[in-house]
Amino acid sequence: MEELTDQLLELWRRLRRASRAHVRAHGLGPEQYWLLTALRRDGPLPVGELAARVGVTSSSMTTNCKRLEHLGLVSRQRRSDDQRVVDIVLSDRGAAAVDEWKRARRETVTALVARLDEGERDALGALLTRMLDDGERLG
Repeated sequence: MEELTDQLLELWRRLRRASRAHVRAHGLGPEQYWLLTALRRDGPLPVGELAARVGVTSSSMTTNCKRLEHLGLVSRQRRSDDQRVVDIVLSDRGAAAVDEWKRARRETVTALVARLDEGERDALGALLTRMLDDGERLG
């Protein structure tokens, strides 16, 4: 059991490392990646809410947003219904970068799965479905 757990964790680490390579190619760090993916998933958000979703302080988020704004990946936009609120908005360039990272990550996993025969893929799919379902119940 311990060896299987270690193997799964090692696979997870390798996939994260491959993902990070694509992000680093754009000169970005993990926090900035999570910021951009949160905006891609959830749409424009104020700095404080974005910081809470990513799990960093508002001041750290402000610094990251300034850097990403300088790179043209996000912009700041005042809300029309409340000019006091400034949302961070993902630019078209930022959305394209996130989509490219997701595509590259999927290709990496697809290449690994393609090495399995059909029976192995079916078995792996069934096992992963079961583990994900059990994981949902854990929290």
